Amino acid sequence: MTLVWGWALVSTRDGEPYWNEEGYHVPESVMVKAAVEFMTGTREAQVMHDGRRAGTVIHAFPLTSDIAKAMGIAANQTGLMVGVQFDDPAVVDKIEKGELTGFSPAFEAFSIPAGA
Repeated sequence: MTLVWGWALVSTRDGEPYWNEEGYHVPESVMVKAAVEFMTGTREAQVMHDGRRAGTVIHAFPLTSDIAKAMGIAANQTGLMVGVQFDDPAVVDKIEKGELTGFSPAFEAFSIPAGA
């Protein structure tokens, strides 16, 4: 079994709200709520927002600034860390080659658009 580890969502970086490439920020509290709903639901991973099921999220750890502090974890970013088992070896190959560089969990979270 091949597990691929990474960030499904980033909430903060260097203590500041993180805005993703689509211009959205997912606050820590929203990320935790979305993670609970996601992990008690489908746990489905997709290939870069194309809607095609590619695997299953096996592990998830929501790291907020409060959790990091309580656990003695020094971290420059917070968010949802995941371990994904992909169904298709071709997807893992694309990840290893750097052709796929991010996760696309199949869940919706309320986020704040840039400039809002």
